[in-house]
Amino acid sequence: MREQTNKILKTLCIYMLVISMMLSNLVGSLDVMAAGIAPNPTITLAAAGSKEVKGGGLLGANRRKKQNITTTIYVTVKNGETVVEEANTVIESTNKAKEWVVKLQNELVAGYTVYVKQKCNTDISDEVSAVVKETSASKHKNSIQMPSGDFYLEQFSSNIISEDEKAEALQMIKDANPSFSDEIESIDFSIKGVEEAKKAYYIINYKDNSKSEEIEAPKLKIIKVTEHSRGFTLEPYDVVSTVIKGKLDGDGPFDNIKVQFSSKLSEAAKKNFCESGTCTIDKDSSNFQTIDVNPQTGEFSIDVGENTLELDKVIGIVVKEPHKFATCNSSVTEIAIPKVDVKDPKKLKPEEKKAIVDAIRKANTTASGISKLPDGTADKKGVPAVIQVDDSGNVKIFSGNDVAGTWDWDNGGIFVPETNEDGSYKLNDGAKSKTTLDKPEELVKNVAPDAPKLENKEGNVVITPNLEVDTDAKKVVVEYEGADGSKKTITATKTDTGWTVDNDKAKVDENGVVSIPTKEIKTGTKVTASVEDEGGLVPEEKALDSGKAELLIENKYKVTYDANGGSGTMAEEEVNTGSNYRISENKFTPPADKEFDHWMIGFEPKNPGETTEVNNDITIKAIWKYKINPTASEIDTTVGHPVSYQMYKDAIKDFPTALTVEHIEVKSAPDISKVGGTQATIEVRFSDGQFRTIPVTVNVKPKAWTNK
Repeated sequence: MREQTNKILKTLCIYMLVISMMLSNLVGSLDVMAAGIAPNPTITLAAAGSKEVKGGGLLGANRRKKQNITTTIYVTVKNGETVVEEANTVIESTNKAKEWVVKLQNELVAGYTVYVKQKCNTDISDEVSAVVKETSASKHKNSIQMPSGDFYLEQFSSNIISEDEKAEALQMIKDANPSFSDEIESIDFSIKGVEEAKKAYYIINYKDNSKSEEIEAPKLKIIKVTEHSRGFTLEPYDVVSTVIKGKLDGDGPFDNIKVQFSSKLSEAAKKNFCESGTCTIDKDSSNFQTIDVNPQTGEFSIDVGENTLELDKVIGIVVKEPHKFATCNSSVTEIAIPKVDVKDPKKLKPEEKKAIVDAIRKANTTASGISKLPDGTADKKGVPAVIQVDDSGNVKIFSGNDVAGTWDWDNGGIFVPETNEDGSYKLNDGAKSKTTLDKPEELVKNVAPDAPKLENKEGNVVITPNLEVDTDAKKVVVEYEGADGSKKTITATKTDTGWTVDNDKAKVDENGVVSIPTKEIKTGTKVTASVEDEGGLVPEEKALDSGKAELLIENKYKVTYDANGGSGTMAEEEVNTGSNYRISENKFTPPADKEFDHWMIGFEPKNPGETTEVNNDITIKAIWKYKINPTASEIDTTVGHPVSYQMYKDAIKDFPTALTVEHIEVKSAPDISKVGGTQATIEVRFSDGQFRTIPVTVNVKPKAWTNK
């Protein structure tokens, strides 16, 4: 029995709570209604010639809906004290409108007064008023001229008008009404009907917020657009380009042609960018910008700056001529490809591959230092893209985000890349390249081989091509005058089985080194030789010739003296091969403040009168030394006070300013045990390596003496 009673009491409590809440809401609602909730409306349009009054100041939409408030706007039009017309409009509680419009039966007349009030359920606002003014719409109502001529419509079957077409229609109505064109703000332009029965209609919106009624333009003929705008050609550009240049196809003039550019098409947009000639983009694409076109040449230039273009992103360009469908095209932004000089395009050396990597990085870095390669991002920011080049010049570029490595948590959690044995970054397993350059002919340029080295040694003229560098050397061609005076040409050729030579007097080894006995060559004549390679990767890159190196075959060598900054001349001499040449005394005038020291042959010092064996042309260079005749100022000290190193150094004078004192050694010290003058002797080493011994007078003063 007690349990049943408790259940009944509990149920009654719940019902009483619900009733209490309902009464509370009802009282609250009544309190709100009693508080005067209807705000004063505002009047935004009461124009002569119009059949409607517009305004705002409505009670908030959320409040109307929440409190179920129906709003009514009452409009009274008066001429003086005479009521001309009354009208109203009802705005239901669920209507989210912020503005109101009340339709009238009669047109408003300038000088009339419009009175407006707002009723929210039972609460009514104060009445507001506005005097009806003359407007552009009423002023020009009976004088509007409709344009005539042809109007081209692209979406002919659906009567849909593009923004460009609407702009043209606006200009046509302005041109037809020049006396008040500056009062026209915009138009509502429409085309109605089918095929030949199509008609154009205007509603003119004026700058004073008045508008005309819908007016037919009977002499405006609607023409179906059938042609497409001309195409265009872009100059090559890449990811670091700051300007994209192009030119419209066909002949000029190029007036009134619009070019638009989008720096990035979204994945969705690029699939149907040019579909049906609509050339449309979506919200995920970069907005179009309009580009100026040279009206005489049809050239256009798009300034994209350093940060706009991105690798593998697609740009879009649209060309629109008046009364024609737009023509559009898209282009993928690709990596900048440098041209790198190599000796053998078919077999790149490690240093050439490194040069290619460096050139790709440099070519894809902007002037301000921004890399456009797929470098690492987020926690791998700072890790450069990985560039791999094979021996044939094919390139793969991987994102820095694909580099393998670990995080150093003891150092702020920075990423530490893992490297291969050659020092390059190691990639994660399964990493795929972001982009490839699989046309080496666009990347590498074959350069001519080095000229061969020619030597006359051990009874042979030896011609040595630089095959360590010029691995694609194909021929070595040697020309000379034979001992009998006849012209000779010898060609050594590389074949699949090795090198061969076409003259039995000559020899060629496995490295393409050609040897010709010196006795087969006329003394006093020149031997010339050149190297030819296999050519580049494309037919346009023909086999290249090193140019000729030459060697004079003679039994005498020249001895030349080099003044090395001095002046005057010493005669050049010719001596027989293998003779011991006696070196002359110096006859050059030394440079200022210098004197002759010795001669130098290569890295070997020589003195006049010494001999040297001559087996080739030699140059004997004069070596000069500074004239140094230093003295020393007197030094003052006191009894028992030694002369310091710095005192000696400060006392040294009368030596060239280009030299400095490197070291001082005291050969004989002064007697500082008693007052009076004494002598010291020091040996000084100057900065050019010369030594000088200098006597120094030391004045020993009493201990109480100070140098004032």
